[in-house]
Amino acid sequence: MSKLKIITTRTKDGNFDKNKESFPNLTEEEIELLYNSNLEKLDINRKNTVIINENNQEEGYLILKKGKKKTETNKEAVVIKDSLTDFFVLAETNDYPVIIGTVKKDDEETAIIALATLKNLKNEILDKMVGYLIHATGCAPFDINFYISACPNKEDLVITDKNLLKARIFKGAIEKKNGQNYLDIRLAIFNDLYNQIVNPECIYFDSTNTVENKDYYSNIGNRPGKNLIGIVFQEDK
Repeated sequence: MSKLKIITTRTKDGNFDKNKESFPNLTEEEIELLYNSNLEKLDINRKNTVIINENNQEEGYLILKKGKKKTETNKEAVVIKDSLTDFFVLAETNDYPVIIGTVKKDDEETAIIALATLKNLKNEILDKMVGYLIHATGCAPFDINFYISACPNKEDLVITDKNLLKARIFKGAIEKKNGQNYLDIRLAIFNDLYNQIVNPECIYFDSTNTVENKDYYSNIGNRPGKNLIGIVFQEDK
């Protein structure tokens, strides 16, 4: 029987940013080798991994299951069935949370993962994730469990893009102080999932503040780089 495992890298595990600015003295080939080497140290085989990041903007989801796997995608979300074991779905992130939804139905567990940038949240990524899981499993919203990874606390996250201020999801979660707009991103996510009839007792938040915790890369905290947060189904030993 396979069991879902959540993967979270720390700064000690390496910087999973492929941006040349993070490694000015390395070639693109060397950056790729370093990236894959850091994965191998975590017992993650790149050939059995799909990685998503802020460039994943294509509407829809990639579905992965036994006999159907892919290591590249432009889709905004990835769905994986527990029939596909030892295959990793990882999200590159800096400050913004990774959202993981899971549902068990007919003795099968299905998980979905997406990156919750402010842009993605504005574009209704949570609503889409609920819809994608319903489409993939036939579940109801209140059957779904959601895990939200570490992110900035409300006193650290400032919205600078005025186009985001009127986004439906952020209503009631923005506090204006000293001329700046501070977002409680956890509250915004909770309210949105609650409004979609997700059971509030099935919404779990990592309370870690990425800005202050030095185990995490954080642009806001002046520690540029990328962590990986993701999922894998592995046989329960």
